[in-house]
Amino acid sequence: EFVLPIVEAVVRQFPGARLVQEVSVFRRVVRKTYIYWHMDADGTGSWRYDPLFNCWMPLENVGAGYPSLEVITNSEPLMRRVGINPPGHRSDEWVAENCPKPEVLCPAMRPGDALIFSHFMLHRTQPLDVLAGPRIGCEMRFAMPPDVPRTRWWERYTRLFKPDVDDYPERAWK
Repeated sequence: EFVLPIVEAVVRQFPGARLVQEVSVFRRVVRKTYIYWHMDADGTGSWRYDPLFNCWMPLENVGAGYPSLEVITNSEPLMRRVGINPPGHRSDEWVAENCPKPEVLCPAMRPGDALIFSHFMLHRTQPLDVLAGPRIGCEMRFAMPPDVPRTRWWERYTRLFKPDVDDYPERAWK
């Protein structure tokens, strides 16, 4: 029940999108906040459903005491060339060598906000020295029909959607 309104909103914005339940999860980060850079295409096996995008929604405020996500927004073309390599953990050194000018997005988010990004995009949990408590988030993955022109949905492959448009007009769903 909780997920249905989210799925409906995503489908309105991305006609043809289909929730892929077998690679969608609720995740609880409890202790460790340093996680290697990775992409979900190889980490979750979602490559089988490509074209696909992630919809990440925190269930509490993130970006301060609770870690958000860090996403290298310009890594998708590189990672499609690199390809699948389970488990696909890439170190900071690997990123520095292969992605010399990474554009990192690490948004502060509230419940109800959503981050949409390609499953071929490098990302990780924001590293924090101290964790205020467990971070719980919903990771939904949506497949697109292969015949949908890429530019109809992929032009927005990294977006931060916030329900309060006045606070974030340049990145909000309209």
